Amino acid sequence: MESTESERQLFCKLCNKIFRSRQGLKNHMGLHQGIYRYHCPYCGKGFSGTWSLKGHIATHTGVREFKCHVCNKEFSYKQHLNSHLKLHRAHGQISSKIEESG
Repeated sequence: MESTESERQLFCKLCNKIFRSRQGLKNHMGLHQGIYRYHCPYCGKGFSGTWSLKGHIATHTGVREFKCHVCNKEFSYKQHLNSHLKLHRAHGQISSKIEESG
């Protein structure tokens, strides 16, 4: 029986990082090969995706677009805000995953 892409483990043979899609693995391999599609206009650092470039640019500009509605702490990446919200949830400050940033 042939497995589907979602059932197979796609991983980088250089660093063992696991990916959900072939495209994700392909983009990642570009990092090992020094191939970057996007570059920071401030320092020239290369990135494989616009989301990572956008978060990096915040280190230069100080602009953080994701804000915690509980304590007003700001984040460059939505993923970091969502991790932060889990701390508030663990301390009983928010009760439901629905309150996580959309």
